[in-house]
Amino acid sequence: AKAHLYLSVWDEELEEICEALMQAADQGVELTVVHFGEKVLNRGREFRHGNEHQIRIQRGGRRIALIVDDKKVVLGHFLRDGSSTAAWTANKGLVLLAKDYIIHDIYSIRILQKYGQEALDIFELG
Repeated sequence: AKAHLYLSVWDEELEEICEALMQAADQGVELTVVHFGEKVLNRGREFRHGNEHQIRIQRGGRRIALIVDDKKVVLGHFLRDGSSTAAWTANKGLVLLAKDYIIHDIYSIRILQKYGQEALDIFELG
């Protein structure tokens, strides 16, 4: 990355890529991270999603989305049975879709932080 990374990640995967993210941030790459878990990078803009247990059950595992400079995306799904799938593309439509997914999570997190359970009830953010 040269300018910006958008990342949606669980602690298990964040542990694996943490050093590379720190190096990127130290080289001036802006980080926007939505994380599922307790780990904190203390770099860039970070948003803790919360409800990890419920989401893991609903999704049947964990996901990762990494958007690099609005040009490339890596998507992965890690299932409870140990299997996983992943895809990488430079398709602009899919890159924007993945970025919008992360931005939507950030909006939801911020609304929930400000308005609490009432926001979940009104907007069905859960």
